[in-house]
Amino acid sequence: MVDDDPIVHFFHKHLVPILFTVQEGSISRQFIITAFVLSVENHWFLVTAGHCLREIETLKANGTKIISCALIDKMGDGAKHVENIPFAYENAFPEYSPDELEYDYGVIALSRYYCQLLEANNIKPLTEEVWDLQPNKFDFYKLIGVPYELLEITPEYINITSALFDVEPLNKWPNGIAKTSSPQFIGKITLGKGIQNIEGTSGGPIFGFRENPPGTLKYWLVALQSRWRPTSQIVIGCPTKLLGQFLRSRI
Repeated sequence: MVDDDPIVHFFHKHLVPILFTVQEGSISRQFIITAFVLSVENHWFLVTAGHCLREIETLKANGTKIISCALIDKMGDGAKHVENIPFAYENAFPEYSPDELEYDYGVIALSRYYCQLLEANNIKPLTEEVWDLQPNKFDFYKLIGVPYELLEITPEYINITSALFDVEPLNKWPNGIAKTSSPQFIGKITLGKGIQNIEGTSGGPIFGFRENPPGTLKYWLVALQSRWRPTSQIVIGCPTKLLGQFLRSRI
């Protein structure tokens, strides 16, 4: 499902893609990374895949300059403001795990100033109720993110389209993918109509759903999407409960 679907708009109250404008020599370009808002003991964090933040640091080390950065918070239900939020990325002390194979987490702590701006546009953080207090079993899973394939970026405008993908969990570690010693979520993606590649959804939340009570769906934050194999359509996700517990220990 793409973002003209009401369900996608519903989950955009948690999703906040980050827009970067960078300068490489005489050429400027823009790109987007998928991110969502996590709350730990009422502290808000922007969360994405660690390798996304690492790639930005690599660009900077090679001479690329960040011209501007913005939080896109206007795509969810109840959004009132269409302007993106200018974001001081380089002053926000982004952090990422050193080993993206094991723990591919990227985290940016949000000041109260940004929390208030996001709240004003109906952004809701994913709290302990969904990342910590989880059932042992789910009925089905879905991933939401911003695939590059659906992005339209021109000098005149940016058209962002999110998508929601069905994910079938796998019990066996797939052949041909480097195995980790840390727990991981493994699943197979069902691509939507007109979508051939989910690249760009790295850092997107993977939700587990359960019908509880009968006729009522509840969802929990299970993992963030980290790796993707297009030939097999397999995704590897890092458990978000581990990230939440780590952040709680630091707080």
